[in-house]
Amino acid sequence: MSVDRNRAAVPPAPASDAPGHTASARGPDEASRAPAREGRIPAWAWLCIAPAAAATLIGIHRGASLPPSVFPIVEYLHASVAVVLAASASFGCALLSRARAPLAIRLSGCVAQAALALAIVHTWGGGLVVIAHWHRVQLAEGPWSVELPAEVKQTTRHEPELQGEATIDEVRCEFDGVLFQAQSRLETGLTHGSQELWLRARTAAAGDASIVLEKEITVGELRGLDLVLRSGAGRFHARVFVREPTRLWLLRAGPLSAGAEDAERFVGSFSR
Repeated sequence: MSVDRNRAAVPPAPASDAPGHTASARGPDEASRAPAREGRIPAWAWLCIAPAAAATLIGIHRGASLPPSVFPIVEYLHASVAVVLAASASFGCALLSRARAPLAIRLSGCVAQAALALAIVHTWGGGLVVIAHWHRVQLAEGPWSVELPAEVKQTTRHEPELQGEATIDEVRCEFDGVLFQAQSRLETGLTHGSQELWLRARTAAAGDASIVLEKEITVGELRGLDLVLRSGAGRFHARVFVREPTRLWLLRAGPLSAGAEDAERFVGSFSR
């Protein structure tokens, strides 16, 4: 059989058309027009997802540490709504970043959702970060003072006892769901001396709570008791110091679900 040498040779098919080849085998123009990989969240989107996710976790923590109140259902409902909306914003950022829309629209939308999550948790979730402003306050009758984390309210009152009465000079404040109280008490009408004074000290410190832990402590020349209390409202930390024959100082903070470290600093700050 003879072969026609004048017949034009058929050029081989280009490598880019061969099955199994990727866009890297194409020319520069074709590779630039190749669609982006599906299912991947852009790196810039995490800058918006992370704050929204953090706001969700903060909202969960703040909601779980809400102190008891007159309307607990309303407060827990607010905290729950804040958590749900913040979580939705985080999920929305992930979805919007993968949408087929111009980059400017996706970026601005993600930033707006992250800002909305932070604002919601700050408004409905009890605040993002509560900052303490510690300052020292001097108690009545003596050079003794304590540190308190917020603006204080000072009062003086008289409470009847079984025999005699107690004159109470008190400073108090509320911070991050914890009530801080510091009292200087003048006890009168004592008939059994120091024994009755110590009994009044324990009674004043415990209030309507039960004593879980008790130990003796000293600060300077004062002897006292360090108490851990438990009541229906939660756990409390208290310290009481006695100066015979009639003076005692009481520090009490709680409930401790949200501010155990602040309570520890408060009761430990009693000094000259």
